[in-house]
Amino acid sequence: MGVDVGQYCRQIEAHVCTANNGHLMRIVGPAFETVLAWATDGIPLPVACAGIDRAAERLQRKPTGARRLRVEYCDRDVREVFDEWRRATGVTAAGSRAVVATSSPADAVPPVASAPRLGASLQ
Repeated sequence: MGVDVGQYCRQIEAHVCTANNGHLMRIVGPAFETVLAWATDGIPLPVACAGIDRAAERLQRKPTGARRLRVEYCDRDVREVFDEWRRATGVTAAGSRAVVATSSPADAVPPVASAPRLGASLQ
């Protein structure tokens, strides 16, 4: 399953715009490279949005005044949320590529059939 990078970027762009209180932020140059890396690394859209929200909260706590959130500033938070999501769901890096284009965190959960059965581990 391939990722529609254009759609992924547009959705990230819309989310960053919302996090910036409506201030339009285009994804070009280094920001595009960052978002492209998220898409190719298999970071699901809801996970990336959660990381952007975390970065926005961190930026708002700084006493520097009204600065705009940049995608590059979000990279560390997006990757931290992705690592937390992978640990919580048990998804490997290769498995996360299959769920990258989902639209909600519930959709981002891989099929349960991939997990070992409890009965088999008890025998």
